[in-house]
Amino acid sequence: MNIPLRQYWCLLARYIKPQKGRFMSLAILLLSSIGFQLVNPQIMRHFIDATQSVATSWSLLRLALLFIGVALAQQVVSVMATYVSENVAWTATNALRADLAEHCLRLDMSFHNAHTPGEMIERVDGDVTALSNFFSQFVIQVLGNALLLVGVLALLYREDWRIGLALTGFALLTLFVLGRFQNIAVPHWGAERQASADLFGFLEERLAGTEDIRSNGTEAYVMRGFYRLMRELMRRSLKATLMVNILFNSTFLLFALGNAVAFAVGAWLFREGMLTVGTAYIVFYYTNMLERPIEHITRQLGDLQKAAAGIARIRALFDVRSKIQEAGDGAVGALPRGALAVEFQTRLVALAMDDSGLPDSCEARWKALDAVFAATDAAGIPRDRIYVDPLVRPVATHPEQAGRCLQMIREIGERGGGARTVVGLSNISFGLPGRRHLNRTFLALAAASGLSAAIIDPLEPDLMATALAAACLTGRDDFCMDYITAQRKGRL
Repeated sequence: MNIPLRQYWCLLARYIKPQKGRFMSLAILLLSSIGFQLVNPQIMRHFIDATQSVATSWSLLRLALLFIGVALAQQVVSVMATYVSENVAWTATNALRADLAEHCLRLDMSFHNAHTPGEMIERVDGDVTALSNFFSQFVIQVLGNALLLVGVLALLYREDWRIGLALTGFALLTLFVLGRFQNIAVPHWGAERQASADLFGFLEERLAGTEDIRSNGTEAYVMRGFYRLMRELMRRSLKATLMVNILFNSTFLLFALGNAVAFAVGAWLFREGMLTVGTAYIVFYYTNMLERPIEHITRQLGDLQKAAAGIARIRALFDVRSKIQEAGDGAVGALPRGALAVEFQTRLVALAMDDSGLPDSCEARWKALDAVFAATDAAGIPRDRIYVDPLVRPVATHPEQAGRCLQMIREIGERGGGARTVVGLSNISFGLPGRRHLNRTFLALAAASGLSAAIIDPLEPDLMATALAAACLTGRDDFCMDYITAQRKGRL
């Protein structure tokens, strides 16, 4: 799977451009760290050579203090760079998550029926998380370590052209191997991300249906499906990791070759009297430093393969288009302007809330309803065609809201001017065990308070029996005919 370079660049530019100030600060910090890494070995070389001569203790102390100061400065700069890079990564990935979530919310139900909520969480969050390093450090780390590589080779040429030439060959060979293995793991990481999404989708659906699973005795069946998906995720993860390890192990072998070359050339030049002890040390040190930028570039390419898989899946998600296209004003299929409820004499459901969010008190609910009634009255919509939802909230997290909802049902009946009421019944028991008991009891209490209608499961016999009994006892079932008919048909 080869991802065009343009896709990387477009994605990076879109989400990094709004925080270019932070990005420039990050670049300066990383380049400063590279500079410190190149300078410190030179100080150590002078220290070692000074110990072989007649240098004073004060001169050695100054060199030691300078070495320690540069090392501490490098650590401080590295910490600051890490802090800034994390801010850049979180800001960029959160913006991408928001865009991706907004795009998915605009898709039609055929898409959402084909993809479980758990899968969508993993695709919107998990795939984007894989891009965090790509946004925060990839370009700067690759360019910065390339500059460090060039700087180290230049300093080695400065010491002796033969050393520089030998280690340049080593660096070119290593980079060639990295280029050959650049995309080896991309398809495998894509498969791993899909396996993870499948697992999360499975968990979300089964956790939501825990009661049904237990009541039907299908725990073993569900656990078998869970183990199957876990096994598939483990298999794909191991395969993707193995592909990346091919890249890592190849560089480790090359590093061993580089150290051997450095030892051989350094020993030969030292024996010939062309190098001092300090210079021999610096050759060995810079050879090890060559490993560092190459290793960082290797790790960045490994992360890039994860990012490439994420980019491909994100791009595929962005490319999905809703089958229901919104038409603009005047276009074919565009909805006419005006109050459709007036023209078609429809019934309306009015939520007792406004843009400030879910209200806690009855007063806040009435404030929102007064604005709704003012608009419907102005449009000429009769109150008896309006069904007000007083907003049922879970008793598990808002125990006081059950009573306030019942109070709103009573008040709407008294001062709503003929408006009716409707509730989403199952909201009351969300997150609690034995939900059907709470649903049936709350339906009876709401009916006694004057509830007009409810959104319920008509296939649940006990709940329907409660609804029929409540209608009978509150006078909504004339002569109890609906109740009697249900009894004769065996529905009670």
